[in-house]
Amino acid sequence: MIYEICTYNVKENRLDEFEVLARELREYYRACEGVREAAYIRQACAAPEGAVTYVLYLVCSEGADTNILDLVHRKYERRFSRCITGDPCVVVGEALQ
Repeated sequence: MIYEICTYNVKENRLDEFEVLARELREYYRACEGVREAAYIRQACAAPEGAVTYVLYLVCSEGADTNILDLVHRKYERRFSRCITGDPCVVVGEALQ
């Protein structure tokens, strides 16, 4: 299994817009071959002032397209850039055995 975690700091005045995008993308990821789970999580605390942190959690099978986040970020760049501050932070890895 490959796990991908991506954090987004979302502007407080763009939360509704980001959540619409997140719901669309969650369904998009779930329809992709090799994606076993896709979930967006709103972090309850520790976000920078004026922002709310969201976390994308993806679980993919071995051999799944590992460029899926890059492709989505490029495809939806305008919508992301309206909503987030800074660049998303991505962590890709495997679970410890």
